[in-house]
Amino acid sequence: MAQNITLKIGDKEFEFIAESPEMEALERRAAEAVNRELERLNSTQPSQSTENKLSIIALQMAARKLHFEKRAFDIEKEASALLSETNKYLETPKS
Repeated sequence: MAQNITLKIGDKEFEFIAESPEMEALERRAAEAVNRELERLNSTQPSQSTENKLSIIALQMAARKLHFEKRAFDIEKEASALLSETNKYLETPKS
């Protein structure tokens, strides 16, 4: 069941619709992660604008997402190869 939620990122509040309780929890965790990274950038790059910091965070998070997608693809490929090898082994007549 969809639910309206409010998330604070930096000093701004945003309205979202969470499609499920699981998505609400993930969106809240994502907002917390963005805010933690924003705090880190506020201390290490105080002269950067908030917009620039959020752009940096978006790029870093997108790169991490792509990294994990590639890892998932590689693991799926490896699992498929192992399954194929296992099936060949099991189908080989034993004397």
